[in-house]
Amino acid sequence: MPLLRFDKTSFVDICFHCGQRNTHFIDVGATKGKDGPYHLLPDMTLTVRVDDEEGGPGHVEEAVFAHGDFPAFDVISCDQLVAKLARSFKHVTAVNDYGGILLLSKAPSGNKGIHHQGDGQIV
Repeated sequence: MPLLRFDKTSFVDICFHCGQRNTHFIDVGATKGKDGPYHLLPDMTLTVRVDDEEGGPGHVEEAVFAHGDFPAFDVISCDQLVAKLARSFKHVTAVNDYGGILLLSKAPSGNKGIHHQGDGQIV
């Protein structure tokens, strides 16, 4: 995994297996989903759980995708999905990480993890 950038809070590398660029954060719970474009349906749900300081169950947040969220549900860009998730989540930040959705816990902690599940094609 060749490193492209490294600093006190994160580093960027290239995956040997798929060639994708990935940002990894130090001391922040994070998980990365698939690259876009995304193909979703109205009423699909993405559920994200952020561990508490001790690594136990913490905040659970959901994004339900509804008519009007996107111009077209069959081709949703990473930026469009990031904007929707920013409106839906309070304790999670979604960013466009080289074309893939990166979900980050808003509170740094060595014990915090972030977990996602859903019936969409994000994860």
